[in-house]
Amino acid sequence: MLTQTEAAERILRGSDSSTKTSDEITRLLAATRLAEYRIKQRILIYRTIVAGMTYRNLLRESEYETATKAIRDGRRFLEQLQTVGKQAESELQTLGRAEIVGYDRESIHQTQKILIEVTQWTSSAYRGFHDIVRGFGRLQLANPEIEAGNFKQAGRYYAEANEFFADAEAALDRTHGYNQKLERLAQLVTEFRCMLPTLQEGCDDLQTMFETVDPESEEIPEGTRETLIEMRNRIDEC
Repeated sequence: MLTQTEAAERILRGSDSSTKTSDEITRLLAATRLAEYRIKQRILIYRTIVAGMTYRNLLRESEYETATKAIRDGRRFLEQLQTVGKQAESELQTLGRAEIVGYDRESIHQTQKILIEVTQWTSSAYRGFHDIVRGFGRLQLANPEIEAGNFKQAGRYYAEANEFFADAEAALDRTHGYNQKLERLAQLVTEFRCMLPTLQEGCDDLQTMFETVDPESEEIPEGTRETLIEMRNRIDEC
């Protein structure tokens, strides 16, 4: 029996194609394309994980704009991964139970099943990550407004941040627990699950403070600094 690569080379050279049926050639080509798709999947999984780790590091450095780009790249790689996964599944259907060296249908089918689970888990996680960095971006925008005495605008930024954090929590709830196959990303999900209730509670308190402040007042609302310090301390515990 031919390996997938040998089959592709022989077909491209035109050798022995006259002795093979159309169905045999179709299956050999399908096996070759399947091998290519599986290579693409490995590359995309690697790029997806790197994007997530880059996002984590940038977020910790408060580089929110660059972190946003990193997580958008990760989500784009996931979309490509889903497309390649469908292409691989199509080739599996074409191959059926053909006997070709290097082609183990059950093993490949199981691998594809795991990849689908990983892709679904990571898609939900990255959707949450994206909302989290958008929320932190709003918190960053609120700071100069407070210093400038634009308390109403600061309150609006805290309200927007709160919405992003709530959306992030809902997205992370769809990750269905701890994914052992993506341990480092799963650890980040766990950290965010711990942080999000504190972020939402703090944003809600700060929004109320700034929306109810006397419009004529130039003093930062009482309790602002204490609330911010408490948020930071509780987040650090995560």
